[in-house]
Order: sequence, then C-alpha cells, then structure tokens
Amino acid sequence: HTTADSASGGTPFEAVVNATYPGLTSTELKTLRTMYVEAGITEENMATFGLGEAVFRCGTHFLANLYGSRAHTYRWDEPDPANPTSAGHSSDNYILYEGARTLSNGTTEFHALTPAQRGLSDEAIAYFTSFYATAEPKVANTSSSTHPAWAAHPSGKRIVFRAEGGGTGGIQGKPGASFIEELDKQEVERCKVWNSMVDRIGV
Repeated sequence: HTTADSASGGTPFEAVVNATYPGLTSTELKTLRTMYVEAGITEENMATFGLGEAVFRCGTHFLANLYGSRAHTYRWDEPDPANPTSAGHSSDNYILYEGARTLSNGTTEFHALTPAQRGLSDEAIAYFTSFYATAEPKVANTSSSTHPAWAAHPSGKRIVFRAEGGGTGGIQGKPGASFIEELDKQEVERCKVWNSMVDRIGV
C-alpha cells in the first residue's frame, strides 16, 4: 500500500465512516474515534487516515498473515506530481507506468520520470517480476546502486519503496533510497479493532 493510501475524507469522522460502513453501531464509531484520538490523529485527518487503514492498509496485514512466509509486504513512499508531499492512493502507478497519471475525466497525462524515479521504477519492477517468477523478490541489473533484502512478512519487516532522495514526511529529500522497516505495530493493533467489526462492515 502507499503511505497515505485512503478512499475518503471529511468531517465529522463518524458521519464519513458511517457513510462507508452503515452497519457500524454508534458504540463502534465511538471506539474508532477514541482509537484515533489516542493515536494522535487530528479531526481534520481522522476519516482520511482511518478509512485508509480500513479500506487499504489493514487488508495488507490480514492477507499477509493468511499467506505467511509466501507474502512480502511493502509501503510505497514516493509521491506523484499531483501531490508532491504525499504518497497517496495510486502514486505507485505513476512510477510503475512510465509517468502516467489518470485524470478525473479518464484521460491520461504523462510526465517524464527523473533519473531517481527511473531507478525506483526499475528496482520495483525487478523485485515484482522476480517474485512472480520465483516467489522470491530479488533484484539484479537495475540502475539503482543498492537494493535491500526483502524479507517475508513473518519477519515483522517490510520494504519501503522510495526514489533516491525522495520519499515523504521526515525523510523527504534526505539521502537514501528504498529501505527495510519494522511493521507499524500500532497500525497492526488498530487493524485488529477494525477486524473485530468485520461482520457489521460487510466485507
């Protein structure tokens, strides 16, 4: 998933979540609000962040747990030109599909990839095609100089894809490219709360 993956946003939190998952009870909506307040998420960002977990990020954890050592998870942390400070939903497509970005009217615009973005594209495609062919994501013969060893999900780690000097948040613009990080344990725990409501969510 992308770092800032989400499906919806707005305020108030309960109304936005209820519009997506009308089967949730008022008690469950309060539980979710409390969970995100305790995580330090502001009201303005709560629905975007919370539904990003519910719709996209939590599914990564659940499916990876199901597939065990056959799963390798990642976080895509490279923005696209529409929002150069955030790696939002489908920002990975921009890099993987030659600088293509689908607009709201269904047309596509193109932006030439920078050399650093080209290196990331080559790297990610090499990992993915290796995984498809051998079930092991490895890299060879790409333009990036270093490639971290991508461990399986049970290791508690995932790869973070970013272009050299790219990324978002506190690492944006700093030296370095893709790297390995520990899974976000707080995110995993929040996903367990969402999972406990799956019967009312309807998925």
